[in-house]
Amino acid sequence: MVLKEAIKEIKNIYESTLEYNKLKYYPVFFQHIMDGKELKLGGSGKKGNVKILIDDNIKHLYDLVQKGDLENVKELIYKKPIFVDEYTGKKYRYTNFFKGTFSGYDGVKIDTKTQETYNAFYYAIIVNELGDYENVDQETFNKAKSYVYSDYEMTYDRFLEISRDTLWEKSAKNSALAFYNEFKDIIQKPMNFLRGTGLMSILEKQYNKVEFVDEEGNKKAKPKRDKWNPMDILGVSINDMPNIQKEVKNALMINSLNSIIAQYFDEGKLYPISLKKVGENPKVEIFNKVPYEILIEKAFVQPIKIFTNDIYIESEKALIQFRSFDSDGAKSYSVQGEIKGEFANQGKIGEGPINYILEDIGLPTIIDKDLKTNKDLNYMANLLYDWFNTIKQEEYKFSDYKKLENKDKFIKEAIKKGRKYIYSKIFEMKLLDSLNNNNKKINEFTKQAILYAKSQLDISSVFVKIS
Repeated sequence: MVLKEAIKEIKNIYESTLEYNKLKYYPVFFQHIMDGKELKLGGSGKKGNVKILIDDNIKHLYDLVQKGDLENVKELIYKKPIFVDEYTGKKYRYTNFFKGTFSGYDGVKIDTKTQETYNAFYYAIIVNELGDYENVDQETFNKAKSYVYSDYEMTYDRFLEISRDTLWEKSAKNSALAFYNEFKDIIQKPMNFLRGTGLMSILEKQYNKVEFVDEEGNKKAKPKRDKWNPMDILGVSINDMPNIQKEVKNALMINSLNSIIAQYFDEGKLYPISLKKVGENPKVEIFNKVPYEILIEKAFVQPIKIFTNDIYIESEKALIQFRSFDSDGAKSYSVQGEIKGEFANQGKIGEGPINYILEDIGLPTIIDKDLKTNKDLNYMANLLYDWFNTIKQEEYKFSDYKKLENKDKFIKEAIKKGRKYIYSKIFEMKLLDSLNNNNKKINEFTKQAILYAKSQLDISSVFVKIS
């Protein structure tokens, strides 16, 4: 069994399990040894290179790897140092090696553009019934090319290369089958599938053109495109595409644009699709077909800790952690809210959207660009001290307010913790100041933050998520 086949077999056995993540490097690790390649030592690969002697132990283990018997391989390589350096005779454990030496060979690596185009081919083949989707030959692929429009030019050779990775192949196939089974009774065929071009690009451009206004007619800030509609590919009825394009281009307001998408979606003629890597039984969900609403009645700010980077707003639906996710030593910093709990996997909300929500619910926004790059730690630490006291006066709770009793000691400790901590905490205190410890405003802000993270704001448009 060759290496790629061994990896494929291992993926079939351990697919979607934590155990697979522990075992996935073994085939490439042993292939490197058998090919006579040097391996790096240490957690970062900076402790020198070794070349492993191919003795009977190594040959036996390599044979087990090719057979897919990774449980026995794992047991043997963790028991004692069995990897002998051909140069020095020194012995090493598997854990002594830098995984970055051989991590790049785990399956087929493809970028987002390629992956989404690959998915689009399976959608075209399955929805339009172009041929055998279990074994896509050159003829079927060529037929599908007439229904797939992308900013990436997929060739049959590249399609076959990606298909050799069973995880990508199964994911694309299962995703398209789940979609078709859900909508086959109303879908208007034949259907094109677009990625980054054609009507999909027109929709994105029109979204950037249309106006956002509040109930009083005032213009509002506009969220990023994926929070309006996170589509990765777009299915569109070929017969109806000219009319849809014309109507989209004439839409002047966000509500008009969303209504057009909703109308053609209901008629089975237009499908914005959000793709995820899926297993055997994907879930098909329709979002924003009707205005989505959640009820938040008990949101509150958890007691503030002085010397942590974060604050938490807790509610019955989710926990939101606010902090900077930037690395230490960055040129500038920004704060994000990460949605945890019920919607834990729905991403983060950045400073721009935070300000959008504050403005939308009638609260002061947080704008201080100079503070992002300010390196005067003494000035920033003093400013933070003042903000802590402002928030205390607004009757927010602290878990360790006594740490502010000695200002000089606080300033020294804040400077020691650095600019990332100080910036995060100042932004967070400004956010709390804007909310003004008002229960109704905190509830509304929390609700909108969750909806934003799920791409379900009141301005979001309908889409299908396959996950």
